[in-house]
Parts: sequence; C-alpha cells; structure tokens
Amino acid sequence: MATDRKSSSLPIVLIVCACASIGAYFAFFRAKSGPLEAAPPPAAESAPKVELAAFVAPPVEPAPPPVERKEEPKAPPPPPKPEPVAARPSPLHEIEELCAQNRWREARAKLAPLFAGDVSDADRAALARKGIEISQQLLQQKPDEKDVELYEIQQGDTLEGIAKKFKALNGVKGSILLVNNYKENAILRAGRKVRVPKGTWSVVVDKSLFKLWICYEGAPFKVYTITTGAPSKETPAAKFVVGGKNPKPAWWPPSDVKLENTKVPVPYGDKLNPLGDWWISLDHDLHHGIGIHGTNDPGSMGTKASNGCVRMLNEEVGDVAALAFKGMTVSILE
Repeated sequence: MATDRKSSSLPIVLIVCACASIGAYFAFFRAKSGPLEAAPPPAAESAPKVELAAFVAPPVEPAPPPVERKEEPKAPPPPPKPEPVAARPSPLHEIEELCAQNRWREARAKLAPLFAGDVSDADRAALARKGIEISQQLLQQKPDEKDVELYEIQQGDTLEGIAKKFKALNGVKGSILLVNNYKENAILRAGRKVRVPKGTWSVVVDKSLFKLWICYEGAPFKVYTITTGAPSKETPAAKFVVGGKNPKPAWWPPSDVKLENTKVPVPYGDKLNPLGDWWISLDHDLHHGIGIHGTNDPGSMGTKASNGCVRMLNEEVGDVAALAFKGMTVSILE
C-alpha cells in the first residue's frame, strides 16, 4: 500500500517542476528584452481621428508698422447766406409815377431836394434828365399858370424893359430868353405873348460829371459841359452866391502864375487870357477868386484844367451870364 502512494504522487511533482521551469524561462527572457509596453487605452469612440499636421500653424509674418493717417484739413463751413435785402427803390420811382399821372409840380417838388443832395453820379444824371423833362413840361409845352405868366409885348418893348417889370426876374432877361427860346438879338413883335417865369432860378455844378445845370425851382432846365480846377487847384465844393459879372473881362493872374513881358491885367482877347467872353464872380466867406467864365481853350471841356474856376464854352457862358443876378445861388458838388 505504501508503494502505491509513492508512485501516484510522482506525476504531480513532475507537473510542478515543469511549470516552474516554464515560469523561469519567461522570467529570464522578459528581463533581458525590457518591460513590455502597455497597450494604449482605447480611444474614445466619439473623438475623431485628427492628423497632427492639421495643427501646424502657418508662419506668422511680422505686422506692418501702423500707418499714420494724416487728416485732411476740413473745409471751412460755408458762410451763412445773407438774408435777401430788398432792392433800394430808384429815386426816380415815385417821381415817374407822379409824371405818369400828370402831377408835374408834385414830381418837381420830390425831385429838387434829391437832385442837389447826396446821391451817386448815376442817380444825379438820371434825376437831371427827368428834371429837364419836368421843367420843359411846366414852362414850355403846357405852361402852368402857377409857374408862368403870359405877357403881351407892347410897341417899343425890350427884353431888358420887360425883365424890370417882373420882380421874379431880378432885372435880368435870361429866363425870358431860355423859356421862349429867344436869341440875344431877338426881335419883339407887338401883340405877341411871351412866357415869363414866376419861380426862382439857380445853378448846380457837379465836378465829377463835369456838368453845369441851370435850374428852375431846383429842377434842371438846361445842361452844359464844363471844365473844373486842375488836380493841384481843385474847384472847391461849396454853396456860393453870384457877386458881379463882366463881359469881355481882363485877367489878373493869381500870385503863383508868373508871366514875363506881359501887361497885367492881361486884356480880353489876348491868347494868355483864359477868361473868354464872360466872368461871373462867385462869393463865399472862405473861397475867393472863384468864378464861372468862358475859355480860350475849348478843347479842355470835360477835364480838370483850370486854375480852380468853372470854365464854359464862350457860346454857352452867355446863357448863365444873362440869367445870373446878384445873390443867385450856385451850388458846386463833388
């Protein structure tokens, strides 16, 4: 019985030895080849497989330096539009309306203060043209009885004699000549009627326009071109009155004019005498030696060429001389 137990345990011992041998073999070779790599953990089913190359960023270029922007200058805001200004009515507007209604005397009353007032050359010239129209209407074309008296010429009458009969004429015949278009040597026929103005006459001179107007009741009646003082001897702008008047005057040169080998005063008709056919003196408290006269230089009309006086053509200065009376107003305007 003891022999059977020993034989039955032998296979078990052999099996244990074999297993130990196998285990030692694997242990020897595993230590020689290094530890076995652990298997990677299974990837999550939901995460997609991503290539590493997709994460390689492109090379970054350096950013350019910031460009300084120069602000363009702002245009100034447009100036505010001026409010429309009503056009200044022409000085003639109301006057022309009165004339259109045949209210000539009212038109003259409006025109007279404007004409000799502070207006532009263009306005004065326009007022002068309208004034002449008004004066001709009231004194000649349709004489108004408030301005004109009709006088019947008597046998032996003369213009000078008629002038002395009417106080308004101040003893001078010039207005009769002008209003009736008479010449100096006009023949008066008995029975005819002449127009005798009742109003006041005056003279207005505009230096910049080189014009002289004979005026009736402040409105121009007739116009003439003149010469005024040279730049160094300007004609003074002021209100004068007529002093005396002389036909065929001699000339006394002013102190700054030197004449050699010439008789003083220079007689009428001498080529050195600039006074022409008439001298009409103008009196003023401050301005002396000023007058209206004829000329020996007709080519100077419309210029500044005199010694300070107002020159007229010889054939025209007679109109002023015939009308001028002592104390008559002469206004010289710039």
